[in-house]
Amino acid sequence: MDNTFASFDRSLLKSRAKDIIKQNYWKCFLAALLLYVVNGGYFLSTNVRTNIWDSLYYNPLFYGYSIFSIILFLPIIVILALLGFAVAMCVGKLIIAPLEVSGKRFFLEASQRRFDLSELGFGFSGNFFNVFKVILIRDIFIFLWTLLLVIPGIIKIYSYRMVSYILAENPDMNYKRALEISQEMTKGYKMELLILDLSFLGWLILGAICFGVGILFVMPYIEATETEAYLFLRARALDVGIIHIGELSR
Repeated sequence: MDNTFASFDRSLLKSRAKDIIKQNYWKCFLAALLLYVVNGGYFLSTNVRTNIWDSLYYNPLFYGYSIFSIILFLPIIVILALLGFAVAMCVGKLIIAPLEVSGKRFFLEASQRRFDLSELGFGFSGNFFNVFKVILIRDIFIFLWTLLLVIPGIIKIYSYRMVSYILAENPDMNYKRALEISQEMTKGYKMELLILDLSFLGWLILGAICFGVGILFVMPYIEATETEAYLFLRARALDVGIIHIGELSR
């Protein structure tokens, strides 16, 4: 199917997404639900880090000590917290990374009217270690950029937005090239992608009103639309020579 048109047209992206999910809504729903759960994995490392901090801060070891004594322990606390965060992120990504790529793979195939749920295991059956490594490095970079007053982190989230789609097409691609392609694809389109995300805000609020369950039924529409956005950027990247077809092929 031709996924190219003159400009980044949100209405056309959404129209194509609607046509796709109408073909097999419930399979799209299952894939979107998987991605919804995976995205919740970002909170896992935060919760683990918080629990580590609480266990250290409220440990009886510190009771009765002066503030100066606690300061002496501060480097140890910081090191242990960072180590705990790093371990939690690595362990979590062993599962989250391949699932994320698998979900994107399903929606890429769905864009061609192929609704094969076996694609939800793609991230595990391909180059598993490379998928894990690239997604982990991507998230570490985003985390580090977020430390710079948040805004740079948000910019990097959109810069690296297409990495999981790129791996869904080529799970063997090294992290430098995957990040580079994603950055080049999204150059000049980050604001368009942000506006596209915000355009679903009404649906998400409505879903939240329905005890939060309604959000789950909107996710296939959102994921299918994002996939159409990727396919538009992919076609443009091929046209201008950012990538060649041998690098990305399903």
